[in-house]
Order: sequence, then structure tokens, then C-alpha cells
Amino acid sequence: MQLPTADWVWDVHEGVDSFADFCEKIAKPFILPPALPEKLKEEFLVVHKLLQHAYFECRFIDIALLQASVLFEKVLKSYYQETEEKNYKGNLQGLINHFVANNHFEHTNANEVLHVYRDIRNRKVHDVNAPNGLLMIRGVYRLIYFVNELYEDQNLRNQRANETKHLQSVLNQLIPCGAALEIEEGRYVLVYDAKVLFINNKKQPSEITVAFWPEFDLKPFLDGVHHYALKPLVKKVHSPNQISTNVLELMEQDDKKIRINGELIEPFKMMYNNWLKQALSLPNVQLVMQLKESFDNEEMEKVLNEFYSTTNQK
Repeated sequence: MQLPTADWVWDVHEGVDSFADFCEKIAKPFILPPALPEKLKEEFLVVHKLLQHAYFECRFIDIALLQASVLFEKVLKSYYQETEEKNYKGNLQGLINHFVANNHFEHTNANEVLHVYRDIRNRKVHDVNAPNGLLMIRGVYRLIYFVNELYEDQNLRNQRANETKHLQSVLNQLIPCGAALEIEEGRYVLVYDAKVLFINNKKQPSEITVAFWPEFDLKPFLDGVHHYALKPLVKKVHSPNQISTNVLELMEQDDKKIRINGELIEPFKMMYNNWLKQALSLPNVQLVMQLKESFDNEEMEKVLNEFYSTTNQK
């Protein structure tokens, strides 16, 4: 009997040289909330096995996503019955709307994303062309994040949402015309945006993860070449202290201070204005700004994965 071999697509995937590599780096174990009913946990284990078998047949990814989407609907119905003490009689669209309206999810774009999953599920069930392939692996894990979010302490989640909204408002007021981020004494980075990714208020003091977007090299754009290697400067901080209207101070994990100054002085003001003027004159820079949101979401998912890994049982 011939043993199965790896699907050819993994030959070009860096760092995946064996089934063990695949399970460690791509088909990682699901992190599920302890309160999830055991029957549903068992069904998610089957979905995970489908992902593992994608090492041998890439098309198992699509089956895993479809099964995860169907299973997610079961999770929503189960949780609805548990919290509302009655069975849900509507469709999946109404079920998603119910939980989004009642702030049961961490992601600010939960409504949009979950309805995309609903659409993918419907199209796959009815044999209509739907997204498929390697990118859908990430889609399966995003559904797992939503399951965890559903079972999170709602009071803590609402507190996180309020704190995030407040801190993001402070950053938005500081950075619209550029800001100097002092990451070490006398060492500055000019930033054009910042996003609060997550506030872990299960820690004391609360651990805040912020993505700062520094000026990027414009050289690759001058010849019309897109530069996709942009990455934010991600910092884990705590104890925000607004010293003045233009200055916010944050403490890193080792209690080292970092400071954001929204009132640029020379030569930083001239440097930033020159950079911004040139950036806005390049048509494909707008594409980079759009990709920035994708990077923010990717970084947020890394933080959520760490959060659920440390607070939920596997």
C-alpha cells in the first residue's frame, strides 16, 4: 500500500518540510473556551483533523472551512439557548445580528466578517463559486476566535471596548499631523498613525497592545513598485498617562517609558511634512494605506491568539 505524500502546494511553502512542521506551524491546535459544550468541542476536533489532512490534500481546507462555518451556527444556537433560555427559530443572518447587536464579539468589524462567512457557507452549500485555497486556513482560525469571544466575560469585554475607544480617541487627537514616538531617551520615530489592537484587562495593570505606523521608505514607490513589506511597530504597554494635550506617556513591560508627542518641533516637523507631501503625490501610496488595515487585523489576531492561549484551556 502506498503511503500518502504531501500535496505539492506545500513544496513552495517556506518552513513546511514535514507533516510535523505543518501541524506545528499551520494546522495548530484549536484553542476553545472551557464553557463550550463537550459535544461541540468534539466536532471542532474533527474540523482540526480535516485541516491536518490538508497536508496531503489541499482541498481539505475548503471542507474544513465549510464544516467550521456550519459548526459555528450550532455554537451560536447553543449559546442563544443557554443565555436566552429558549430555542432560536430564525435564520443565521438574524442570529449573527443578535449577538453583534448585544456586543458579544471583540472584533469591531465582527458584523461584516461574520456575514462574509455566512455568504461563503451558503455559496459552498449551493455549489456556487466561493473563495477557496490556502488563505481559507486563516478563515477557519478566525472563526475559532469568534467562538472564544462569544464565551468571554461580557462585563470585561465592555470595559475593554470603552477603554479602547477612549485611548484610540486620545491617539487620534495626537497623530493627525504626525507625531514623534520617543522609544528610548533621545531616540525618536516619526509616526503617521496608531491603532489600539487589544487591551488585556485580565492582567493588572491592563496590558495594552498598540500598533504604531512609522514613516516608510518611499523609494520603492518612485518607480511605481508596490512595497508590501510594511509592518507596524507593535508595543505592549500599560498605565497610559496624558501629560498634556499633545503628550501621552506609556509604560512598557519593563517599566521603560515611551512618549508620544503630537506637537512636532523642528527638524521633525519639516521632515514629516516633506515626507507626507511626497507620499501623497504618489498614487499607489493609497494602496499601502489600505493594506495597513489588513496588517492591523493580522497583528490583532496574533494578540488574541496569545490572549486565549493563556486564559482558556486547550
